[in-house]
Amino acid sequence: MILDELITGCQGDEHILLRIRETMGWNQWTAVRDPGAMVRVELSDVTGDPMLILGEVHTGLLQNSTAVPAARCEHILALVQGRAVRQFERPIDHAASPELLTGVDCRLATGSGARIRGIGTVAHRATITGGHLLQTSATVHVTGSRTTRRLPWSHYLALPGEVETIGRPDWDDLAHGHLAARPPAATLDLGGITGRVMDHLQASTLVDRSPPIRARRTRLRWVAFATDQAGTGDKVRFGVEADRLRTLRLPRAGRSVAAVAGFCEDLALHDWLLTTLLQLIERSQLEGLSS
Repeated sequence: MILDELITGCQGDEHILLRIRETMGWNQWTAVRDPGAMVRVELSDVTGDPMLILGEVHTGLLQNSTAVPAARCEHILALVQGRAVRQFERPIDHAASPELLTGVDCRLATGSGARIRGIGTVAHRATITGGHLLQTSATVHVTGSRTTRRLPWSHYLALPGEVETIGRPDWDDLAHGHLAARPPAATLDLGGITGRVMDHLQASTLVDRSPPIRARRTRLRWVAFATDQAGTGDKVRFGVEADRLRTLRLPRAGRSVAAVAGFCEDLALHDWLLTTLLQLIERSQLEGLSS
């Protein structure tokens, strides 16, 4: 089950490393003490079996009557005290919150019902695009553990955004389980994390909760094989499911989690725009017929 506490930074010797994936990729990292320095980072490549990147993106209209200016976006997205909100002006105004981590120690959903335990941290963040569109996303890199037992939390905190499995998982089975429309109860719930952050931001006192149109949020649940060698099947699969859920399977995504997660956020944004536009056109046609 998802732990209550949001891990916004590592404690004591296992300090920082929250943004290491954005600059150097997502191989396995270890933080160690280094005389004369706060932390030294050592890289250990993980080769062999394909690994999974799991994610979910929620997209919706920020509950405000007008576009929120950049200065206010910065305050809305200030989820971690002392860490900056990143802002961009081109090609469109865009603001991104600092990354947060949620600690997890729970079962991972599988298509076969096999019991696989995962321990580690889930990375999540929020963005505002054009002052109107709010997105929250959660991403986790799933790898096989080198041991068959649970390690101290300091080990997992030094690997931000990574969950290690106890035992040798079937990657295709984990992918099917994650993409299920209704994953089993008491398994890793990325949608719960993203939904909670979005609800928190929509309730901010900095928005007036009077949106210009009525538009429901959409959810994109995605899985990518973090390897150049595909798993079972070699096609990108995009599905439109019930209750505004979309699913995406990327068989060959490479090892750059940041690039894959960014692509999925962009896809979710454009899917929401198209879905909402078609909904507005349909609504206007119905209103025209009724008049």
